[in-house]
Amino acid sequence: MTLNNLIRPVYGMPAMPIEPEPVIVGDEALPVPPLEMARGTKQDYGSPREFILAIEKRFGPIACDLAARIDNTVAREFISPEADSLKQEWAELYPTGTLYLNPPFAHIEPWAKKCAAESKKRLGWIVMLVPASAGSLWFHRHVVGHAHWDGIPRMQFVGADHLYPKDLMICAYGYGVHGSGYWDWREKKELAE
Repeated sequence: MTLNNLIRPVYGMPAMPIEPEPVIVGDEALPVPPLEMARGTKQDYGSPREFILAIEKRFGPIACDLAARIDNTVAREFISPEADSLKQEWAELYPTGTLYLNPPFAHIEPWAKKCAAESKKRLGWIVMLVPASAGSLWFHRHVVGHAHWDGIPRMQFVGADHLYPKDLMICAYGYGVHGSGYWDWREKKELAE
């Protein structure tokens, strides 16, 4: 399979819906949420453009959106559901630069594990947007000691009618950096309103 088969530019063919498959990261199989759960909640809201501009200002231009469709990608290149991002070697496809990930929130562990593993094999950032779940097992296994994470203000995702109801965080993997903080990514003028 060629790189062009794996990563579809924005002007490519529209994505087709697929059924979830078991998730295998490295040599470990991770459980997949029941199909009813995946169908019962919307898992593909887009990231707001203002947030993406702030990410690029802080971490550099986004080379690839690691889990997107043509209608919600934030980068010119993206890995579609058909290409199954968890099965791809991100470090081989993108050895340098900033990669962005807004994974399905129903099952974050395989994504966090993949970010931690791939970040060790490349030069650049992998920035993952997820609910702030500092008490979860996946967070302690694959973020603590592997990434710098910042709590961020709640936001309204593209396609949603309201603010996301839970706290959010970004996990920035790369350069051996780890720790925590808070980042208010909004422009100063928005803070005054």
